[in-house]
Amino acid sequence: MRPYPQKVLDYLNEHSKADLKRLALKSSPFESFEMKALIQQLTGIQVAKKKFPSYLTYPQIRFPKRISLEQSSSEALAKYKSKFIKGESFADLTGGFGVDTFWLGKNMKVIHYVEPNAELQNLAKFNFSILGLPSVNHHEQKAEDFLAKFNGKLDWIYLDPSRREGAERKIGLQGYQPNIYELEFQLLRAAQHIMIKVSPMQDISEIINQLSSVQKIIICEWDKEVKEVLIILGAKNTPKENVPIEVAKMNEKVLFEAKFKDLQTKSIIGPIDDYIFEPGPGLQKSGLNNCFGNSFDLKKIHSHSQLFTSAEPFLHDLGKTFKIEATLPLNKKKILPFLPSKKANVIVRNFPIKAPAIKQKLGIKEGGEIYLIATMGMDNKPIILVCQRSN
Repeated sequence: MRPYPQKVLDYLNEHSKADLKRLALKSSPFESFEMKALIQQLTGIQVAKKKFPSYLTYPQIRFPKRISLEQSSSEALAKYKSKFIKGESFADLTGGFGVDTFWLGKNMKVIHYVEPNAELQNLAKFNFSILGLPSVNHHEQKAEDFLAKFNGKLDWIYLDPSRREGAERKIGLQGYQPNIYELEFQLLRAAQHIMIKVSPMQDISEIINQLSSVQKIIICEWDKEVKEVLIILGAKNTPKENVPIEVAKMNEKVLFEAKFKDLQTKSIIGPIDDYIFEPGPGLQKSGLNNCFGNSFDLKKIHSHSQLFTSAEPFLHDLGKTFKIEATLPLNKKKILPFLPSKKANVIVRNFPIKAPAIKQKLGIKEGGEIYLIATMGMDNKPIILVCQRSN
């Protein structure tokens, strides 16, 4: 793989914001570079603006096919994971485009990049040299084959196993490639610590019950969704009931931590007070809502609603707080006086009908500053909480 000549770099820069579907219909202006290859590079440049922005400071960086771009970690998430991985030796067993390899291994003395795809291997080798990470041991093989032959002891191993089989997306641990359930013993033989990224849909209980060496679960929330569920494995024998589950936001400290046994915590049910707290996606994913609520003396308004109430505003980064203006039945005449603009943000939690049907019934559109929380009260009757967001 050779560097682009300046005339190609100029072309890529000039067309970095182009409509690539239209551009692909044209012929390449260069004899040595097909239009297909130029479109692949331009696609990478456009994706990189949001996903790998620092790579754009290196004009010679080569980007892979779109599927590899989509499967790759973002730069921000790779940097976040690098906070946990310290030491001198590291292996990325699912190398791909190499973003995780670069950010997780950039301060390591020994780095192993494992990837069976020859095209990605060549691209990663070229890019690592540009990024200043030239001393990487490249292994053109599957993770299973690397582990079978590796006789050393690393500080860290990282895996982001594939969750697809053809067009089907897998969720259970044994459906991943490589199969981390089957590889657990080999991983522990090869490294002191292992970090595994799994699907945000992955069941936390399944992880801890099926793997014998879980040291910690980290749930990372960012931009209103769960971005990463990370498993930390290690040789230390931690009883399953005491495995920590951490909920964090990217680039911030841990915002809440409890143990696996705390998933069984029962909530305290109470009447609706002046404020409502709605747990965010990270807290919801953790299954620790009840434990969280009890820790802060919050009461649930219903056992199945996942909404908490308090007399004073409870503000926390892992959720939203609302001031209740009125508690009403789903009745157009009673609710519309609170909606002069005929707009509201509708939130449905444990309610017999969905948000679009509520908006249609009330004749309103989404938006504005008023929130309608559709849920169930202590008496199991459906209610609408007319609220405003607390800062």
